[in-house]
Amino acid sequence: MTESISKKPSPDFREGTSVTHWGVVKTTVVDGKISKIEPIPEDRRPSPNLKALAELPYAPSRIRYPMVRESYLKEGIASRDRRGEDK
Repeated sequence: MTESISKKPSPDFREGTSVTHWGVVKTTVVDGKISKIEPIPEDRRPSPNLKALAELPYAPSRIRYPMVRESYLKEGIASRDRRGEDK
């Protein structure tokens, strides 16, 4: 008996239900990335925004991590007058 061994492991595939601002949705995640978001069948008036929702976390304009001004870390609220000037 010979077993075939796949060189590429099968993708991590998960489905789940989530509640969003735009309604209750069924989400599909493949290899850790959202691949599809669709309304549940019971939703009589699904939002058209759901079509773009799966891509939002990966948009190049998205802020990837929290940001704070350097002077705020050193001086706190007293540094407000330098907003927009320092790192």
